[in-house]
Amino acid sequence: MVYSMASSPGSDSMEQENPLLGHVIEARNGKFRIEAQIGRGGGSEVYRCVHVRSGKSYAAKVEHVRPGRKSRVMSIERPIMAAIQKRHLDSGVIGCAIPSMVAVGTDLGRPYLIMDLTGPSLSVIRRTLPKERFSLMTTLRAGVGMVSALHEVHRSGFVHCDVKPGNFTVDVDNPRQLRIIDLGVAQRYMSSHWKPLTPRKRVQFKGTVRYASVYVHNHQEPSPRDDYWALLHSLIEMLQGKLPWSQCCTIQTMVDKKTRMTADGSLTAGMPACFGHIAAYLKTLDYYDKVDSEKVAGMLKRQMRAHGIPEMGMMDWERRTARGTLIPLVKLLTACWSGDYG
Repeated sequence: MVYSMASSPGSDSMEQENPLLGHVIEARNGKFRIEAQIGRGGGSEVYRCVHVRSGKSYAAKVEHVRPGRKSRVMSIERPIMAAIQKRHLDSGVIGCAIPSMVAVGTDLGRPYLIMDLTGPSLSVIRRTLPKERFSLMTTLRAGVGMVSALHEVHRSGFVHCDVKPGNFTVDVDNPRQLRIIDLGVAQRYMSSHWKPLTPRKRVQFKGTVRYASVYVHNHQEPSPRDDYWALLHSLIEMLQGKLPWSQCCTIQTMVDKKTRMTADGSLTAGMPACFGHIAAYLKTLDYYDKVDSEKVAGMLKRQMRAHGIPEMGMMDWERRTARGTLIPLVKLLTACWSGDYG
């Protein structure tokens, strides 16, 4: 699921004969006109919408709910986003790791959630680059930002359950800040007393097969540890352009290869040393353990220092014009989609 400004392949077909295009959602805090479809998946569609009075663009997630089923937007995503935002506001830290909710309700019998519109995902950006992979500099810097965003989800008492490059987007106003999106399969991990909930003996798989941890494949209850395994797999793909099991023909062969490479350490062979350190650390954790996000971020930062990479600086999605002006790739991708870039 994507709710970012950059459209994905096939976006033209998404807009053909769509009755919601041009429709105006009347929310409590104003009217929002649906302009274009920019994503879909998991029984929901995501649109760029415009606040009629202010002209500001937002993302509107509109859900198809099957008869007899609960709305994931209303029962899962809305309360989790609200809890994370409240926890963030209470902390006094500037810049929330998730898009802010603007409005929520039901229109034409379909639940909707309107939120901040973000830039493209790391997955979309990677596919626009030479060799479809990030530099070591950007991978490590982005990794630190991904850890920070994931930490905000975990400290609010939840597990994301679908960590992958496609669910980290670039902030429009600050292209070096990442936001984590799509909490539709997230679940509570901590009780009201801030203790880990008792894990079930066997759970249904949730997430994306390519990035999921071996524990999730074995139907164990997801925990923060599993989100970080998925994050490590994401970093490997971002740097290499693919994962070792990307070409596997079946899910089972993919799981088998992932399990073997995780166990024998070959997963991180030939990779930056910090990837091996992160993997070794994650192997020491079980369901109940808290992941030390500062420790993981510290491993990435030490690798940066070893390569002489400053913590602040341009990312691969930024470039300079002939005049020396900095143009974020976010705006270039947005312009290609909207046609309004001068």
